[in-house]
Amino acid sequence: VDTILFKDLKTAINSPLFAKLAADNACLIQEYVPEIKNLGEIGAIYIDGKLSHCVLKKPADKEFRVQHQYGGTAELARAPAQTDELYRDVIETLGIKPTYMRLDFIPAPIPIIMEVEMVEPHKYFTLCPEGAVKLAKSLIK
Repeated sequence: VDTILFKDLKTAINSPLFAKLAADNACLIQEYVPEIKNLGEIGAIYIDGKLSHCVLKKPADKEFRVQHQYGGTAELARAPAQTDELYRDVIETLGIKPTYMRLDFIPAPIPIIMEVEMVEPHKYFTLCPEGAVKLAKSLIK
């Protein structure tokens, strides 16, 4: 919701719409990565430090957002070779090991990390129900 594609950072910051959104909410500015159109975005769901499942998210034609409300698709995917290495790098950088984390990245030859989600409500358990079981077991230890 309220995700807008601006031509560049200066245009975004000087936009009255951005000023209104920033006054009403916390805002995130994220660079648009054109590779998302061809390669999609991998969502790697980790529970207790282990990869549970991966989802490949792709935007609809003429769209830049991967969320389903904008026509994006999500399907179970095989983890790219670099997935666990990216996870270890993120954990080392953060200095924590969360119970749950979703690592979103573009699976380019040099992967592009888009987001590290630890409070995201969408874990794609409808595509991988056993992931919900793993998380539940982790939480009731």
